[in-house]
Amino acid sequence: MCPEQSETCGDCYLMGYCWCGNSLPGEKMVRILVLIAAVSLCSCGLFDGGDGGADVARAPDVADVGKSDLATDLGTGEADVGKSYAPLPFQVVTFNVGTSSQTLHDTDEQAGDGDGYTSTQAEYINDYLGNSLAWNPAEDALRDWLAKHHPEVVAMQELMYDPWCADAPAPPAGLGLVCEGYKGGQPLAAERLLGKAYHLAYTVGQEDLWVGVRKDFGHFRDCPETGLCTKLEGQGVFGECNESPRVTSIVVQVHDGREFVLVNAHTTAGMTEADQACRAKQIEQIFLDAGDGEPLANGAVNLVLGDMNTDPFLFAGADASANTWNQYVGPGKSFHYLSADNPEGPATHVTTMRLDHVVSDVLTGSCVVPGGSPGLPLIMKTTFFDHRPVLCDVMWTD
Repeated sequence: MCPEQSETCGDCYLMGYCWCGNSLPGEKMVRILVLIAAVSLCSCGLFDGGDGGADVARAPDVADVGKSDLATDLGTGEADVGKSYAPLPFQVVTFNVGTSSQTLHDTDEQAGDGDGYTSTQAEYINDYLGNSLAWNPAEDALRDWLAKHHPEVVAMQELMYDPWCADAPAPPAGLGLVCEGYKGGQPLAAERLLGKAYHLAYTVGQEDLWVGVRKDFGHFRDCPETGLCTKLEGQGVFGECNESPRVTSIVVQVHDGREFVLVNAHTTAGMTEADQACRAKQIEQIFLDAGDGEPLANGAVNLVLGDMNTDPFLFAGADASANTWNQYVGPGKSFHYLSADNPEGPATHVTTMRLDHVVSDVLTGSCVVPGGSPGLPLIMKTTFFDHRPVLCDVMWTD
């Protein structure tokens, strides 16, 4: 039995997904329930981190293969007309860095193999900090992992925004919570994670959405090259679901003169009809119309990534938002996958679902998932993270 159930669902309710018998139709529901049983989904996600830790090495297929060996069937971005550009390899990470109060955080503690993160911290972070990255040991592990890989582009969802501490009650002492001893004026979580080597941007009104670009690679257009940028923008789906932006975009200007649109998404979770409809509209904002007649992915070159909160392989035909996603992404569609493009790919969530994706209309490459790809352990053996990062080698060829 999971720690939480919905009022209308007699079965497991986990990570915003209601797995009751009438929530999905027919054979698709049977397929999903069989999968859930097979992986013990309703155990609520204690998973083995292997020999993990912050000093994880890149998987051989990412680190040891030259970036120039990636596929190069690509187009051009908005750059000087007639100018020829050298192939441009770079790395990208997307990671929902948050947590969930619905995971059984105390089970490993009771077994004597705990990570120090318990339901006490999880409840505080859930109640006051939006399930964000607000536990210091997890932040430290992620900072070390990012420093090891040093990707050119980083997108994060559910990142802690330290000013929230001012509106929260003082946390229990000695539990490693970011808000303990908060006085204001300290560097923000994104600054602590990425440091001065990155140009950082976030979304006003949805301050858990952040992106960073390494300064020796490029910067965000229309923003000062020093200080924080607030041009990671989008629109809510007013009157129907989240009125704050859940899908956002910004233009990255590369130092060689090219530019691309970067879309960072964290769509609405859940499997009710209303959840699916809201998520479908947010996906349409990316690819069809953001509310101003233009899609967020409106550049000559677009890179779309983030937590889409749907598995388009498992949920095709059962989730309206998966169906919407599949209209735009996949073989013969306008966008193709850099991350896994099939249901056998590595899971990005403790439920074994593939919720986090990286796609483009022009760029190509390949991705791995620490904790999901063979031989690649989690960045930290912990029940804190319910998602896993997606690390991609990308190639842009003129």
